[in-house]
Amino acid sequence: GDHKTEQGVDYYTINPKGAVPALELDDGQIITEVTAVQQYIVDVLKPNAQLLPPVGDIKRYRVIEALSFLSDMHRTYGALFGPNEDAKKEPREKLNKSYAIIDKALSQHAFFTGDHFTIADSFLFVVNRWAYMCGFDLSGYKHVLEFQKQVEARPKVQEALAANK
Repeated sequence: GDHKTEQGVDYYTINPKGAVPALELDDGQIITEVTAVQQYIVDVLKPNAQLLPPVGDIKRYRVIEALSFLSDMHRTYGALFGPNEDAKKEPREKLNKSYAIIDKALSQHAFFTGDHFTIADSFLFVVNRWAYMCGFDLSGYKHVLEFQKQVEARPKVQEALAANK
């Protein structure tokens, strides 16, 4: 397929993996993979945002653990976009197991890994939006739905959603 940027550049020259995101640094280096990009942004570009606990704090590693878990869910969603309904059964089962874990966590505290919004929550918000795009039913996950509404109401999220219309 055609993978061109808005400027007409072949995206594979930026990221040979062809996946997004890719963050180009001032020195020309490229960082890829959502979890690496998110950690770079909060550690280097926005260190005062408090979206990732400091190195050495167990809460940081809980957030990184959640990012890995969500990356796996994100990949699982890919199978739900194909036309083969039979191929969607196993991914749906896997996602339901994952959402049961997330819903339980959100029943115990305001955000996925605790009482403070982190980069894991921003990623969870995005992953949850894939459910709407591919028809995955989240109605059985009350706390996930409440979380989604809460995060969507955040002013910066509203700005980002408006910019992506």
